Amino acid sequence: MELNKFIKETIVEIFTGIKQSQEEVKEIGGEINPITSVQNGVLVSYPKGIDLSETIISVDKIEFEILLTESDKAGSNTGIGVMLAGIGIGGQSKSDKENIIANKIKFSIPVSFSRQD
Repeated sequence: MELNKFIKETIVEIFTGIKQSQEEVKEIGGEINPITSVQNGVLVSYPKGIDLSETIISVDKIEFEILLTESDKAGSNTGIGVMLAGIGIGGQSKSDKENIIANKIKFSIPVSFSRQD
């Protein structure tokens, strides 16, 4: 799988999972990612109905640690792919000889998750 596609699909899946969870948890009286603040060292949630139009939205990070591999197999094309937990994503072919070069990258992307209304 190409790196850009992996990052995009991962982020979309995280946001989709949060949104779907918010809807289901709301039905049973809970909240996911409520608007919060710290008061006297304690993280508290604001009650519904308070005007928070001037509230600063918190920013979280999605952290990635990805192993990128480049393989050169006899009789096949060279390509770069994302490795997850030792499992390659993408096409594979059988070959007697294979050279693999691996590079690990680590980065984070700032995000702001939607607040539950």
